[in-house]
Amino acid sequence: MVTSSAPTSRGPVPSVSRRLDMSGHLANPCELLAKDDLTALGFRGGYVVVPPRPDDVDRTCEIGGGSAGGTLEVTLLLDSSPLPAAYATTPDKYEFFRAIQVAGFPAVELGVTEVAPIACEVSVGTGDQQGFTLHQGPGISGSAEEACGRLAVAAQAVMRRLGA
Repeated sequence: MVTSSAPTSRGPVPSVSRRLDMSGHLANPCELLAKDDLTALGFRGGYVVVPPRPDDVDRTCEIGGGSAGGTLEVTLLLDSSPLPAAYATTPDKYEFFRAIQVAGFPAVELGVTEVAPIACEVSVGTGDQQGFTLHQGPGISGSAEEACGRLAVAAQAVMRRLGA
């Protein structure tokens, strides 16, 4: 279940009380999303999955093309949490900010609606110094808030596959 608070100021970064093991997904973080998850994000076929480069410290894979028209990046961070950077963003970069919980772990939705084409990023802390991000855009449908809602549901699926 994805739970969220009302839109909030970019206050203190929440702590993460337990750690999930993400090491089994380093070769291709995109495998954390099933075909149904991708369909819900607008990828209905014809898309390409590009796994991380072997020298990529932050393990990022990309899904692009096909019916969705945009791209989706999945990044696993094993040595740093994505939450401090998310809380440090300013409204001129991401005007939509909402602190949420995904499977009981702290997370943030960041969205762009006016500065650039609609884009959304969901960052989830999965340990004291680790986490993951899902970033989708440009070319996605609906408002940034709607896009972030869909991406938060996908983050829930990732958390389930990580054992949360």
